[in-house]
Amino acid sequence: MTTRKQTEVWLLGHSVPTITGAKLPSRGDVLRRFFYAHKEEKKTVQQSAAEAAKEVLDFWTRARIPTIAETSVRRKITGIFDEWKILSKSKNNSGVTPAEKQKTFQESLPDLLDIAHSDALTLMTIPEDKEFFLAQREKGRRGSMAGLDKKLKESVCRRESSLSRSRQQTPKGEEMVELELSSSESSSPATLPTHRLLLPTRGRFSTKAIEDTGHEVRSIP
Repeated sequence: MTTRKQTEVWLLGHSVPTITGAKLPSRGDVLRRFFYAHKEEKKTVQQSAAEAAKEVLDFWTRARIPTIAETSVRRKITGIFDEWKILSKSKNNSGVTPAEKQKTFQESLPDLLDIAHSDALTLMTIPEDKEFFLAQREKGRRGSMAGLDKKLKESVCRRESSLSRSRQQTPKGEEMVELELSSSESSSPATLPTHRLLLPTRGRFSTKAIEDTGHEVRSIP
């Protein structure tokens, strides 16, 4: 049986079997997950980084933020581990420099592990998503995905209300499509709840334009 003492990691606190929370994972969140796989499950550095990377990418996918490739995420994680490893070699030194480096490292742990695509803000189309992303990059990672979902739902409801009034005025023969918007409240992408939005395929909206956003489009008989 694993004890809390055994899961404790120098400078980090306790390792964790999974990343939780409503924010994008921090450097500390990811490193604690890495150490659980590496120390408790006896996995290699690369295997541990791969497990942590998968969980991190799940969070970013739910937040609808474009990311770098998984291999690059793994490199970022092993890079943080290398930082920790170098510091650990001097943990018994009493000099000022090692102590300052340790303090700097610890202060960086709550910061976002930023795995955004270099053109993320350009590629993103939903204003609420952009606001959340920029807030998460701040010290303290302001905001949460629960708050993001609330804003998105309010926006969807306003559009649904407007479109429902215009639906009855849709010209004969004009097709209506159903757009499903995923919410990130669920902990698993496979079980994400959806919000259905009816859109006409003529005029301002088109089936192709909707599909280009990556959302599912269904024709309504």
